[in-house]
Amino acid sequence: MSGFQCQRSQEGRAYGNLGDDNDSLGDFQQPPEHHNKHLCIAKELGERGGEGCAYGNLGCTVGV
Repeated sequence: MSGFQCQRSQEGRAYGNLGDDNDSLGDFQQPPEHHNKHLCIAKELGERGGEGCAYGNLGCTVGV
């Protein structure tokens, strides 16, 4: 993985973490946006595990 890909991967995980944190704080508007950004980055990089994680988190936030 190149330096750019590594940074993008970390950015995607950070979006996922932001979504989780906002959800825990009771903000139910921001998490889907953050998890969707995570999903887009994971797809861009071909990270299947990241895609699965983002889809799972999206499902949890939409189901609330």
